[in-house]
Amino acid sequence: MPHDFADGGGGPALRLEPIMGPPLDPLLIYSEPETTIGRGSDCRVRLPEQERTVSRLHCSIASRAGAWLLRDRGSRHGTIVNGDALQPEVEHPLRRGDRVRIGPWTFRVADPSDTAPTTILLDEAPSPPGSLRTITDANRDNINRRRLELVLECAKRVQGVTDESALAEQLLDLILEGSGYSLVALIRTATTTDQPEVLGVRTASKRPVQVIYSRHLLRAAARGQIVQLNQSGMAANMTVVGNAIHSAMCVPVVQSNKVPMCLYLDARQNDPPVHDDAAAFCQAVAELCALAVANLARVRLEQEHVRATERMQAAMDIQRGALPPPAGNLGPVDYAVKIYPARTVAGDLFDIFPLDHGRVAFFMGDVVGKGVAAAILGAMTQAYIGAALRSHGDVGPALCEVNSHLARKAADDKFVSLWCGILDQATGELRYVDAGHGYAMIRRANGTLEAVSDGDDAPLRAADAPYASHGARLHPGDALLLYSDGVAEQPSPTGEFFGVPRVRSVVAPTVTTTPAALVDELVEAVRQFAGPKATDPADDLSVAAIRWRGPEKPA
Repeated sequence: MPHDFADGGGGPALRLEPIMGPPLDPLLIYSEPETTIGRGSDCRVRLPEQERTVSRLHCSIASRAGAWLLRDRGSRHGTIVNGDALQPEVEHPLRRGDRVRIGPWTFRVADPSDTAPTTILLDEAPSPPGSLRTITDANRDNINRRRLELVLECAKRVQGVTDESALAEQLLDLILEGSGYSLVALIRTATTTDQPEVLGVRTASKRPVQVIYSRHLLRAAARGQIVQLNQSGMAANMTVVGNAIHSAMCVPVVQSNKVPMCLYLDARQNDPPVHDDAAAFCQAVAELCALAVANLARVRLEQEHVRATERMQAAMDIQRGALPPPAGNLGPVDYAVKIYPARTVAGDLFDIFPLDHGRVAFFMGDVVGKGVAAAILGAMTQAYIGAALRSHGDVGPALCEVNSHLARKAADDKFVSLWCGILDQATGELRYVDAGHGYAMIRRANGTLEAVSDGDDAPLRAADAPYASHGARLHPGDALLLYSDGVAEQPSPTGEFFGVPRVRSVVAPTVTTTPAALVDELVEAVRQFAGPKATDPADDLSVAAIRWRGPEKPA
């Protein structure tokens, strides 16, 4: 299938070689300021109009300071490099062997002078019963000295490879020499589709040839044994006969009882016979490949752990920046708060700040889920609520606005339970909305406890319902206690929940009524109840106390 490109006044400098997807010629990229790729008529490299997973302007490649840089241009389905989606409009360096996915195609980045075969054809013709021979007697005692030296050289080369394409680059020439076959390929079999992915190909002639891969041979090797297509299979398969292939073998790379890739080899008419010990030699090399694959998996896990740690640290920084100090006062209002996350960062949120007309706003909420995603949604929600309360000065309209905003921005399976109130510093009047939170009580100065809500309104993002505020009043010395479900639902070693009655029994008899004392005693009681699991709470645990000392006396 042809594609359009401009020559830029010279020969091609980069080639994107299709290794998966519908039939397509290699894409030739020329040394020019920027080569655009997409379905649009103004793209330098134009892909077929009918492939709607490709955007009209999908991506572009530029050459600067001797480096090739790939940039996704805001495509609808993204541009993928080695399995990772590129950030739109952020340049990503390309190197030889990288795999680039654009729409239905996966391309291998290659130099135009690369003589590796580019035409890949999968054999669909069924092979007759008995045409596949399983090799179980690959006797390594008979490997000759030269091939033993090649095995040792392969062992040296697999150390430190950075990906599967680099593994192919290091080994395929040695396998050609050691096996006697005229073509060898490293093929990834564990793909998300039935289409195997070619990681690298080498031919003894160093010239491009049409490559025929027997799907039946690959599937048989996926059982973990070396298989060979014998003469009856060759005779029955006209595609193979038409290309004068007289021998084909597939050697599995077995790693953790799975076959993530295979060595595929064939020999053609007029080629010398393959070596008698080819199977044993290739099996030894395949085992080295398996060790390399295991090491690559370990490296990827380590890299992912580093990235996850960096994301977690970033989320922690965001969360710390959004939280107020752990204790303080705003006029006659004192407060204290403690938040203990279940997974390094919490989905709980809390804030307290002054409003105009001598009022103080505060809220506590809980985002569904834990970890980085919950913390980011929590920080975003906290910012929305703060802005809406300052704008409206009334809890009900503010939460209606936040709810509408979250309905547009947050995922369908995400919602936020919230208790939000505004306290008048002069009168102690409290206006509040309980959006599905349910954990709040007033501790009067004399030690009696009063429930102020039961979470009767729907959580934010859960429903398109109006929010109207309710009223309560604090007297001098009274404190409002807010806590998360991580308190009430903290299990003991026997599986019993801490529960609301225990919260009441801890808070009511407290001698001192400072917010810090209320918070510390409840948190300590929960930690004692949890026992050895106190350092790893089942859910984010948050407690806050807000006390009104009474109206300030005029100076």
